[in-house]
Amino acid sequence: MLFVELGNRRLQPLRHAHHLERIEVHDSRWADNARPLVAIADTAGKRWGEAARKALVNLILLHQSARAQAYPSRPITMVVAAAAGGSFDVIGRILAARMSEILGQQVIVENTSGAAGIIGVNRVVNAAPDGYTLLFGSIGTHAYNQTIYKKPRYDAIVDFTPVALFAEQPMMLITRKTFPASNFPEFVNYVKKNSAKLQFGSAGAGTTTHLGCALLNAVIGVTVTHVPYRGGGPAVNDLIGGQIDYMCLNMGIAGTLSMGNQIKAIAMLSRSRSPLMPDLATVHEQGLTDFERRDMERLLSSEKCVPRGRQKAQRRNEPSNGYSGN
Repeated sequence: MLFVELGNRRLQPLRHAHHLERIEVHDSRWADNARPLVAIADTAGKRWGEAARKALVNLILLHQSARAQAYPSRPITMVVAAAAGGSFDVIGRILAARMSEILGQQVIVENTSGAAGIIGVNRVVNAAPDGYTLLFGSIGTHAYNQTIYKKPRYDAIVDFTPVALFAEQPMMLITRKTFPASNFPEFVNYVKKNSAKLQFGSAGAGTTTHLGCALLNAVIGVTVTHVPYRGGGPAVNDLIGGQIDYMCLNMGIAGTLSMGNQIKAIAMLSRSRSPLMPDLATVHEQGLTDFERRDMERLLSSEKCVPRGRQKAQRRNEPSNGYSGN
């Protein structure tokens, strides 16, 4: 007797087909791929028949189509690898809200911070590869973390598939309102004379906000105490309150703070001015040529969520699509 197994269901019988050996077809895109997508078998174990071939193909197509049309059938979790309240979190929530409208299912933001985003990234790497746990990643999670750690806990290329580039923005050099400098040359002059008593803040060690200012300090030749916070929100609050002296922050939040007269904007860390803040000069035009710090926000899924037709070796040879950064 010939039977067909589809998921957990066994359908009997398929008549008028030649006897054939059991064959299983697994779909590696889904978490339950330990079970066959489709299996056809017969205890007699003879040869394939044309009817059985057609039945197998039709069942595969029907099953895949049904599963594809069902997505998303429940809420999706978007892991934001940063603390709530920071610029990265705000941008992620804007994307999640719009995705909820388009998909007709709620996209829930889950803030999983710590270790420069590594904890949040691994939350997605280790989640069921069913498309319901996505990562809102950045140049920090998918470029910096791959280079500053001797043994990275994940592979930014092999473990993930990019879904969409959502935002690209320059960083800004900002200070507390009472900082005694109003432009970049004045900032450099003051920091060089007072570096021992100054502090710059960041969203945490190894984050974009940390490495942006660390590189700037190295280029201008100063050593300033770094104060890492558990997220960009607390760091910004202390900058507004005057507990730290300066930060390198994404324009999305820094620009809003500057327009609200809560902090002082010193320079755009880019080669060209932003059309959103055309009056703020860049470090490039203020003497620090060819210096640029930018951030990119992307939505990513686990590599295991997609067909394995694109082999890992091929992925290694593909362009990085902006992950490497400057």
